[in-house]
Amino acid sequence: MNSDFINEDLIFDFFEKYNDTIIIPEPSPLLSIQTLAICEKLQRILIVTGKKSHLAGGALKKLNIIMDDVDCNIELCDGTPPEPDINDIKKIKNVIDNIFPDFVIAIGGGSVMDAAKAAYLWSQSGGDIREYFGLNAFSEKNPGRKLKKVLCIPTTAGTGSEVTPYSNIVDREAGVKKLIADKEIIPSYALLDPSLTLTCNREITVNCALDALCHSIEAYLQDSPEDAIYEELAFTAIGLICKSLPEVISNPESLIDRRNLLYAACLGGMLISRKPTGIPHLLSYSLYGKIAHGMAVALLLPSAWRFYCENRKVLEKTLRLKVYFSGNTVEEVIFSYKAFLRKCGIYKNISAFVDDKALENAVNLASENKFKLRKLPREIEEARAEEQLCSIIQNAKTEF
Repeated sequence: MNSDFINEDLIFDFFEKYNDTIIIPEPSPLLSIQTLAICEKLQRILIVTGKKSHLAGGALKKLNIIMDDVDCNIELCDGTPPEPDINDIKKIKNVIDNIFPDFVIAIGGGSVMDAAKAAYLWSQSGGDIREYFGLNAFSEKNPGRKLKKVLCIPTTAGTGSEVTPYSNIVDREAGVKKLIADKEIIPSYALLDPSLTLTCNREITVNCALDALCHSIEAYLQDSPEDAIYEELAFTAIGLICKSLPEVISNPESLIDRRNLLYAACLGGMLISRKPTGIPHLLSYSLYGKIAHGMAVALLLPSAWRFYCENRKVLEKTLRLKVYFSGNTVEEVIFSYKAFLRKCGIYKNISAFVDDKALENAVNLASENKFKLRKLPREIEEARAEEQLCSIIQNAKTEF
């Protein structure tokens, strides 16, 4: 694995030029909230958090100290669970409706950030949140309307939700996560403080980093007219994870490596905002509660990757990844990817975590987010979707 492709100046250049979200990295990114509150004359801020992460990492305590001298009321809506469902989003939405905050700040992992984004959208739009599942449903119903008043402070390094137009919400009636994909839920600000991720245990750190890694690989394999830019972005994110995830596993207190993972997750979020994820993520949406999301997509990726490589452009792109996953053939590159997973302590295929019935159900429920089939590195015909997705699942069960 070659870390020479990691260019720190390039990372900050990507952050600066990303025109959807203002990204504020270290040093002391939380101080910018004080500046924002003063400049924007904010009267009331709602902070949305999970059950533990804001306490363990100290984010809320730091924020309260910073805001102590600012004439601004801060309200707290805590307790957002992992994998939030529609009722969880409604609870946050009701708080927003009651206090009319000038700004919503999400402090937590992907679930908290997704929940805050969806709740703010729901509060501003009314109706039923189900109306906005799918691609640009809000924007198409409300052309020209702008919503961006959400600021995200990630306390894990994985989803990149702090910069994406996505919110994953569990629909328990359907038994699957439903995706809101709309440019109007892209956060206004993202504050990246790696010290807030220091308390993440090994399991959370690995699963989140694998999600970020899959974001970068899946987006990289997508075709795009701006491929040169995105290839550089993807290579940077992949390189950061390949270099720093094993280091963090060995030394959880390494702030420089925690920073690299946080930056890689943000870069991955930027990537999938332009070039969406594909089959591994689509098939993972019904597996919530059975296997960690990052683990699911990491284990589903190899079989989907082989399927994609029937497209010659994807095959050529795959071979360029040998700078991180050594090999002169597709199989050798994918083998090296799996070797990296083993280096991170993952030795089993998806069947060790999820039973056959749940995997079969993943194929059946893929239609709940079928818009994700429209743009893949290799086209899937809708009439053959079930057959091809079943084949990918079967192959995933034989990996490792």
